[in-house]
Amino acid sequence: YIEAHIHGDVCLFRDIKHVYLSLQENSYSKSQLYDYAKQINQALNRDCIILY
Repeated sequence: YIEAHIHGDVCLFRDIKHVYLSLQENSYSKSQLYDYAKQINQALNRDCIILY
């Protein structure tokens, strides 16, 4: 599972696709989506990915 802390909200996602879709639904800009994707890619070797 991926744990994401976004503006104080904590969400659990099954995979990166769900993270991307959830961020899209929250109307994040493309640059923000890319920043989150970069953080995810840098932490792929972990069991739990935490985004702040």
